[in-house]
Amino acid sequence: MSAAVADDAPGQKGINLALAGHCPDATPLFDEGMRSSSSTNDIQRSVALAGVRCSMLLDRQNDAMSFSLWLQQAFPKDLDVLVLATHVFSELTTQFPGPDGYREWPV
Repeated sequence: MSAAVADDAPGQKGINLALAGHCPDATPLFDEGMRSSSSTNDIQRSVALAGVRCSMLLDRQNDAMSFSLWLQQAFPKDLDVLVLATHVFSELTTQFPGPDGYREWPV
């Protein structure tokens, strides 16, 4: 596949938009890029990484979790994926703090 064709793929368009700071425009293309039969594992990984970051920026926790869980299943030993998942879970727990600033878990 040529570079011009790859740049026209929905996943690559979404990645390019996300890198340029246009997450609202990029997010609709992420789902398309993940489902596209022409997307390689590397493209799907890049789409999902961008999807996590954009989802967190746009306060779309469910989307961030979906991308993050897919990444963890597809790339369980990838350090970038593990570090990003740690940041996502950490950020999500701080969004709902208890009265003393920490998340309270039922015992």
